[in-house]
Amino acid sequence: MLVNYKEPDRHIIGENDLLKRSTKAILERTMHAELTEQMGYEKHDIARHSGNSRNGSTRKKLPGNFGEMELDTPRDRQATFESLIVAKGQTRFTGFDGRIISMYVR
Repeated sequence: MLVNYKEPDRHIIGENDLLKRSTKAILERTMHAELTEQMGYEKHDIARHSGNSRNGSTRKKLPGNFGEMELDTPRDRQATFESLIVAKGQTRFTGFDGRIISMYVR
């Protein structure tokens, strides 16, 4: 991924770097998977009988060790979804490595 970069250090840990974009993608996918688990059906699935449905996403700015990151957090119509990886009202994002290790331990 970094073969053609002249300054790999800046591209790995810079303002719009590889680490930040990867973390954002992993967090958003994890939150969508958590919502899928709670709802009981995949996104765009025809068989929806839960009485609740997905309702798009909300932008959330989350400062962390690598600067501020904007996440698209999924939501449901009844506002019952609470992500475990990024909780409601969470104002900082730290300890990502520890969370990943604890998920593997479980």
